[in-house]
Amino acid sequence: MDVDNIQVVVRARPCNERERKEGTRICLAVDSPRKRVALRRGEEQEHVYTFDHTLGEHSTQEELFQKIGRPIAENCLKGYNGCIFAYGQTGSGKTYSIQGGSGRTDEERHRMRGLLPRVLEFIFAMVERTVANTCGRTTYLVKCSLLEVYKENLTDLFCPHSAVPLVLREDVKNGVYVEGQTEHTIQSAAEGLAFMYSGLQHRKTGSTLMNNESSRSHSIFTIQIQCKETTPEGIVMRHSRLNVVDLAGSERQKSTQAAGQQLKEASAINKSLTTLGHVIRSLVDLGKGKHTHIHYRDSKLTHLLKDSLGGNSKTCIIAAVGPTEMCYSETISTLQFAQRAKLIQNKAVINHDEHTQQLMKLQRELQHYKKLAGANGHDVGATFMDSDSSSMNFQSNDEIAVALATALREEKSLSEENERLRARNEKLEELCSNQGKQLQEKKMLLKMRTAIVAKLQRQEAVHESEEIACLQQEIVALQTDRRLSDGASELEVKNILLKAQEEALQPVASGA
Repeated sequence: MDVDNIQVVVRARPCNERERKEGTRICLAVDSPRKRVALRRGEEQEHVYTFDHTLGEHSTQEELFQKIGRPIAENCLKGYNGCIFAYGQTGSGKTYSIQGGSGRTDEERHRMRGLLPRVLEFIFAMVERTVANTCGRTTYLVKCSLLEVYKENLTDLFCPHSAVPLVLREDVKNGVYVEGQTEHTIQSAAEGLAFMYSGLQHRKTGSTLMNNESSRSHSIFTIQIQCKETTPEGIVMRHSRLNVVDLAGSERQKSTQAAGQQLKEASAINKSLTTLGHVIRSLVDLGKGKHTHIHYRDSKLTHLLKDSLGGNSKTCIIAAVGPTEMCYSETISTLQFAQRAKLIQNKAVINHDEHTQQLMKLQRELQHYKKLAGANGHDVGATFMDSDSSSMNFQSNDEIAVALATALREEKSLSEENERLRARNEKLEELCSNQGKQLQEKKMLLKMRTAIVAKLQRQEAVHESEEIACLQQEIVALQTDRRLSDGASELEVKNILLKAQEEALQPVASGA
């Protein structure tokens, strides 16, 4: 298990046309070598933040890929889950970083390719190289899907007009996934990009004062990689998932002048991002030792990103910011969000299938016994176990693995039986303890009532004869209840023991 903090890279965009026309001042300074950004407006106090990487307005798409895209893609090929998501104000360059820009020439468009196209190209280049180097002993299957979250509704962008509803599911084996979503098997980066661009044409966008083509929804492009590797010990299967998330930008109505439908969209976007902020804040508190509940299910976005935030994933956040005073409030808010997010620890593991996990466990056991046999001067391939009464001779490691598997199954069966007996014993002890407490209370009450009756009888008070009679009746009832309780307790214990005998006889009966 790899325990890593979420990686954060801050990327500042250049001034846009509106900022240049209005002559707004620069308030952000990026120090890439020292991985720092400094934010200052006018004579106010300067705010300095340190992150894993910082990229200024002149940074290239290739730099961004080398900093975060390539490491996460390499880990995904090893079997780790990964996630990259871009967060920031609307118009801060999130979609440009993820998808790329539209240049005038082929050379310019190639240079402006975003993180996702470069990741796809890298994955297929590595797949082709690995398959060639292993002479086909290692094979890969790559699939992709594209999801949109718009006003808390899920849409399959590969099949946007489908009547099949998409449902979020979660289980131990698959984690959080979308039931009913279309997945395409792809053989090349070009095929994957064709599917991506085709799906993105259906994504909700709109024009605002801050951005001519503003994303009005969150998009999640998922790459699934399955690897089958043939080794001398057997077949090893690995699988991983890479989510590339382009979040809709946070908006201020004052800045965007949104109205009508766009205002409703902005409200849904801000609510979703606020929930994301609450989840990250709770995860940070949890890392500090505070007991808190993580509200992943408060929004579809956070539920989808559950594994990426504090779970089984290697995650990186691109915090996209503007450099001028016009967007000062949004920039400082984004930097504070990113600073909290980088405190979250993820626990990523290589995802093997169950057969591979069992095989690896047996291989570790085999290596352990080989070391023991080697230390004692024995040949583990010839003799695994030798005693006066029996001898187990194996001719190959496969036979040893079968014997180990049998022993492990027997050990697991004994462990389960021991657990059942322990639970039964605890139940009996709890039952006896409760009955004992009830009997003790009734004994004390009986003793008190008997003492009161004796006292009243000594006083020979005629007017209290009715009270004496009532107390005597209560004493008789308590004595009867006590005898019944003793009998009931004994019957319950006998019932539990009879059930245990019945469970023990069932395998024998079924075998007969």
